[in-house]
Amino acid sequence: MLRQLALTVADGERLAVVAALSGMSEGAYAAGVVEAHLRARWEGELAVGARQALGVLVARGAEVTALAQEVAAVGRLANQIARHVNIGARLPAGSTLRRIEHDLDVLRMRISGALDELDTTARALREQL
Repeated sequence: MLRQLALTVADGERLAVVAALSGMSEGAYAAGVVEAHLRARWEGELAVGARQALGVLVARGAEVTALAQEVAAVGRLANQIARHVNIGARLPAGSTLRRIEHDLDVLRMRISGALDELDTTARALREQL
């Protein structure tokens, strides 16, 4: 992921000078400074509990992303059924539709649980920071 940062004119001039003195490009120097600062902040100033909470928050986010991919798969299936019916074909058997509905209900419950866990983790993180 690419991020852009804005500097004041004075800070930009300072960056140009210290980067030149270091024999580095301004971008490389700035990236190194930011990385070192973030690493020190992450490892030094953040409480262990906050680091753990952030790790859990990232994991919970990944779970929600995986669930979103499952929702997309269900959506594709629904589109295929609709396309099939729109060209004049018959609906799939009722048992097939009931199974799809059941799978969708289970997915809804999993999503609800994952979002609740994400909210709980975010609240815990806010309390620790």
